[in-house]
Formats: sequence, C-alpha cells, structure tokens
Amino acid sequence: MKTVLFLLKVPPPVHGSTLMNQIVADSENIAANYKRLYLKQSISHSVTDIGKFSLNKIIKIFKNYINLFQALRMNDIDLVYFALTPSGKAFIKDFISILIIKQFDVPIVFHLHSKGVKKYQQKKFFHFLYNYAFNNEFCIILSSKLKDDIVNCNFKNHFILPNGIKDNCKNNLTSIDSSFTITFLANYLYDKGVFEYLEVIRILNHKIKNFRFDLIGQPKDISLEQVNEFICKNDLKAKLRYIGPLYGQEKFTALQSSDLFIYPSNNDCYPLVLLEAMQCSTPIISSFEGGIPDIVRNNVNGFLVEASAIDEMAIKSLKIYNDPDLKMRLSSMSRKLYEDNNTVEVFENRLSLVIDQIITEIEND
Repeated sequence: MKTVLFLLKVPPPVHGSTLMNQIVADSENIAANYKRLYLKQSISHSVTDIGKFSLNKIIKIFKNYINLFQALRMNDIDLVYFALTPSGKAFIKDFISILIIKQFDVPIVFHLHSKGVKKYQQKKFFHFLYNYAFNNEFCIILSSKLKDDIVNCNFKNHFILPNGIKDNCKNNLTSIDSSFTITFLANYLYDKGVFEYLEVIRILNHKIKNFRFDLIGQPKDISLEQVNEFICKNDLKAKLRYIGPLYGQEKFTALQSSDLFIYPSNNDCYPLVLLEAMQCSTPIISSFEGGIPDIVRNNVNGFLVEASAIDEMAIKSLKIYNDPDLKMRLSSMSRKLYEDNNTVEVFENRLSLVIDQIITEIEND
C-alpha cells in the first residue's frame, strides 16, 4: 500500500477550500486505498482572521514546517498531496513547505481550490517561485474552464476534479409556494455580487407582489449597515425574510424553502454554495465566472448571465416566476446534476483514481 502525506488546511475558518480539505481528511475511501499521513496546515481561526498578522500565527507556521520535516524524515512517503494556496503571501508561506518536500525528492500533487497563478506570474519574483515549485510536479484543478490560470506552468501533468459535498437535502424537491423566495448565500464580499443581487431584488420589487428575499452570509468587505442602508433606501424591508449568517441545518432549511438562488459572482472557481443549492433542488441564476458553467447549465438547472447584467438576471428571474413548469423542471435537474456529478462519494472515487494515476506515472518514469 502506497503512503501519501496530506497537507491540508481544514476548518476553522469555514470556507470552500477548507471544507473540501476536511472531506479529504475524513475520507474512508482514501483511508482504505492508501497508508495516509495527515498534517493540519491551518493557522487562522475565522474568515476575518485571514491575512492578519499575529505572533501565534508565526509560531504555528514554524511548527508546521518542523512537523513536515519530521514526517518526511521518519516515513517512506510515495506522494505528497498539497492543498496549496497558489497566490499572494499565503503562497510564499506554502513555498517554504515546498522547499522542504523537494529536499526529500518526493513527488507532489498540488490541489488548487483557488486561482491567481497567471496574474502573479507577471511578477518576476513569483514567476521564479512558480517555476521552481511546479517543475515536473502534478496538479489538480476544479474545472477545464480554469486551465488558463496554469497554462504557463511546467507541471508534468494536470487533472480535472470537480468538487463534491455531503448530501444534506435528500429527496426534497422545491414546492411552488404562494410566496416566491429568492435567496443569496455567501460572505458579504463585493466580488460575490451582493449589491448586484440587491439591484435585481430592487427591480423585481416593482414587478412581483408576492415574493420574499434572503441575504444569507457573514459580513466581510461589506457591512450589515451598508446592506441595511440599501434595503431601507429602496423600500425593500417588508420583502426581507432573513439577513445575516446561517449555519448547519438552518442554512439548508433556508435553501430548501427557496424558489430561486441568485449568485452573480465575478471571482470564483467552483463554489460549493451552488452545489448546496443544487442538492436542495433550487434553480440557479449565476455568472460565467470560473468553473460555474460546469455547475449551472443554461436552461437545464438554471441560467447563466454576465455578473454585471442586472437587467438580464431580473428577466430570467421573472421567467422562472411566471412559468411553474419551467421552475419545476429546473428544480428537478438541479438535484439530478448534483447526484450525478457532485456528491461526496463521486468526489472521493475520482480523487482516488487521480492519485492512482499519478502513482502509476511516477512508477513508470
């Protein structure tokens, strides 16, 4: 049985990549197929803590380096699986780990849950680091739509592995309620389309009488005060069902009671929130950003528009609102596409196949 060392950033904080890393860490499929060693790489306690300096973080970082060195020195490792942060200061921190691994001449597969490589490659310093780090190594990306981000990297091979998540909404099709509910769920960030969503709600408020809207998420770049100011200024308070963060079953209850999910993101790779909406049988309107077109398929389980196309999002929303048969078809297909492509079981099986293929390539070299 081959030995794989997993370097994973797991919750806290809770966001897409740490949740996927937790799935890898907990995978019985992986544990059954490989001798698995696991080193936790997390140094932040919350989303708001990310990027902030503290002495405690520095101590954790150096402990991570020491633990990595010891694991490589004391074990015969066949492959390192590294859930890498591929850009910015976080990459520089991870680069030290890459240096340590390369001293032991152990192959690495980098699982990239975010993008930014192509942007940072334009800087000479990062261009040098990428050339060294990625040379003759392996890479996993989330979608073929993200190939362009690594097109100038000298990986030995790359693999496409869509995300998959646990099913929290089994056999629950959305029903057509007398009150049409439109939901947004993400951290309150400008590039997730919070205000674009609110602009759509503003337009719909003049066209639909019987509807409600949710604005679920944790304030970050955008505060609750800013959101409430927009809501009050545009006389939307009476239509607001919920505002603020929701977790666990409360979040899925909100998604299950939603008639439409709108997510006008302009900075994403393969957002888990869309998979959560799909497993709850919710039609989706989203953007062409990153790997989203692999998740949302036009006129199949929702509609795709440009992230800034507010009027078009409102038109598509009205189309779904006015056509119950269309809404039911989109709802059913959301659930089906999730079951076919994005369950945690499908993800784990595909990850095992990727690791097997990488190990075979290494042995054949």
